[in-house]
Amino acid sequence: MLNEINPKFTLRDALLLYSVAYCQRHNENATLGRILLTTDAINRECPMANMLEEGFSRLIVGGYIDYQGEIFTVTKSGLHLFNDVTKPRNPKMKALDQIRLLADTLNKSPIKHAEKKLTITSDDYSKAMQEMRVIFAEISKKADEIANARRAKE
Repeated sequence: MLNEINPKFTLRDALLLYSVAYCQRHNENATLGRILLTTDAINRECPMANMLEEGFSRLIVGGYIDYQGEIFTVTKSGLHLFNDVTKPRNPKMKALDQIRLLADTLNKSPIKHAEKKLTITSDDYSKAMQEMRVIFAEISKKADEIANARRAKE
């Protein structure tokens, strides 16, 4: 069936779940643009539209992510997994190590059948990339203001 996708979770899926949960933890709306910015900040790579569609579809079918309007949210199950991998550890784990652990955890109970639940058009992706650039510019401006204020104090 054309609408079926591979039911095995990937490392990119874990990165998407991590990014949405990270946004939620910081009281930010997990829009597609913000998710792209977060994934880029963590992994220095923006997933393409087809990767987003498949990853989010698996996460939605698996019960880890919800999608309402243009906002992604993490379910209780997804939040539980995120909190488990981000809890303080000794030694402290880097974000990519936490994501690898999250991917391993996701695949302990893979979904048996997955259908594509989300469609991201090229227009959706372009808008998200533009939103990402705007958010990045705002963050850069704030960082410059903080740096300039610190220099002025010295």
